[in-house]
Amino acid sequence: MIILNTINDERIVFYRELRYNQDIHLREKLFLVEGKRNVLKLLNSDLNIVSLLITPEFYSQNQEIIKRKNIIENQIFIADKELTNKIIGFKHHTGIMALSKQPNESPLEEMGNIIIGLNGINNAENVGSIIRNSVAFGINSFIYDKNSCNPFIRRSVRVSMGAIFNIKHKSIHSLPGVFEQLKKNNYSIISIEINQNAKLIDKFNFPNRALLIFGNEANGINDEILKLSDEIVCIPIVNIDSLNVSAASAIVCYEIKKGLSKFDSPK
Repeated sequence: MIILNTINDERIVFYRELRYNQDIHLREKLFLVEGKRNVLKLLNSDLNIVSLLITPEFYSQNQEIIKRKNIIENQIFIADKELTNKIIGFKHHTGIMALSKQPNESPLEEMGNIIIGLNGINNAENVGSIIRNSVAFGINSFIYDKNSCNPFIRRSVRVSMGAIFNIKHKSIHSLPGVFEQLKKNNYSIISIEINQNAKLIDKFNFPNRALLIFGNEANGINDEILKLSDEIVCIPIVNIDSLNVSAASAIVCYEIKKGLSKFDSPK
């Protein structure tokens, strides 16, 4: 392990000024995990951990599990919270974080029976919350288009509360580009949207295999996707125009769990 006493150590470049260096993480296919609970979940996952930036107390309390992950010794950085705050550029409540390799993308053929599709959802916290909600109800397959934020951005990872460690994911240039392949494999394309053609969710029976599409909060799901969808389903609401997309995802995933006798459990 390396006991840090300066913020200028070149080996911690991926932890510096975290608000501004997300691009370097994505470019190197890495993602950052922060907080004691999430880092412990990462240590207990099958993912490959590149490095740790942790407090002396955390290292002392978790030496055995850290050793089991076979992390390179000179990639375990020990620093007190005050120094860590200077390294990352803002005050952090635990001073505990880790860098992990992003899991490889999964081919569509290996996705589960229910896939969540993100259309233009560019708010990282919404993406993380959708992942957390979906995994909670047994759905762990996600595809996202070029206008949606990468789910491995720091804020998305944080909000997912470790759920992102157990997902299958794939980046798609445009969701309609995979519709034909999915339909050949007996998936229905279902958009979750409020419009005049939508069926009420409490009167809708979800099929056993489906791509469920959630759209941008401001603009909704784009028109091309709505035209190509097999069904459009909405959640009945009163007094407001729409729900937060992450809240909507929880309701939809719960309805699917309720309605299907068998659903995919995270592995």
